[in-house]
Amino acid sequence: MKKYKYIYVEITNVCNLNCSFCPPTTRIKRFMSVDDINIIIKNIKNRTDNVYLHVKGEPLLHPQLNEIFELFNENNISVNITTNGTLIAKNQKILLNAKNIKRINFSLQSMENNDITEQKQYIEDIINFIKIIIPLKKTACTLRIWNIDDINLSKNAVIQSILNEFNVNAEILNKKNNFMITDFLHINIQDKFEWPDISSENTDENGYCYALKDQLAILSDGTVTACCLDHNGIINLGNIFEQSLNEIQQSERFNDISIGFSRNLAVEELCKHCTYKQRLKKNRVKNT
Repeated sequence: MKKYKYIYVEITNVCNLNCSFCPPTTRIKRFMSVDDINIIIKNIKNRTDNVYLHVKGEPLLHPQLNEIFELFNENNISVNITTNGTLIAKNQKILLNAKNIKRINFSLQSMENNDITEQKQYIEDIINFIKIIIPLKKTACTLRIWNIDDINLSKNAVIQSILNEFNVNAEILNKKNNFMITDFLHINIQDKFEWPDISSENTDENGYCYALKDQLAILSDGTVTACCLDHNGIINLGNIFEQSLNEIQQSERFNDISIGFSRNLAVEELCKHCTYKQRLKKNRVKNT
């Protein structure tokens, strides 16, 4: 039976920020229900040990976080969260009490293009939360600084304040990688990348991707797609609320994508326009 390293479950595609690097979705805004989560768990519990509660949207907006965490915990599935951090204080008790949160990624670049009136409080909330959860040694935190081409790192108050708080030398910002600050606290720095766009002039049929090999994504309306960058569900492989994952995996389109990538070939139009393949290629060369 297929075993994925992780499956993205978009519990909501609603967000409370408007980031320039994050393209708008054309889909109807939606929150998954607890019943939706139960259907998903029934389909994925024997196929993965990890979920990421993200594709688009801010997961900490969901009003039933506690129930969702508990359902995944009951089925021995670890939860990973990617958040802009603005709601971390509001949800602190729920996050601290959850037994199965493996990692929380804070997208610090989110603040670069948003007018956060209480920026000082935003910084303090993230720092205070990290200081509480790290000693528990059950949940890792990653400070993401992505799209660094668009960020003036030396003048970004959020980033500088957090680096100072944890005694991180600012010279680390000249590098690009994943760095350990403590055992459960990391900083991840990445170049800007373009979300795949079928109308983009960039096109390349050659390339490898982890889609459908190590991961797949389930959007808030149940659409199953190949990866977390297909934010509009263009590669619609089926709907988890209408079909079993087993049926979806046996479809011709699903298998064509998998076979294509095994031959270093992108068969889907969206994949041909995805430049993230180049980053994956660089990482594979680096690790060989």
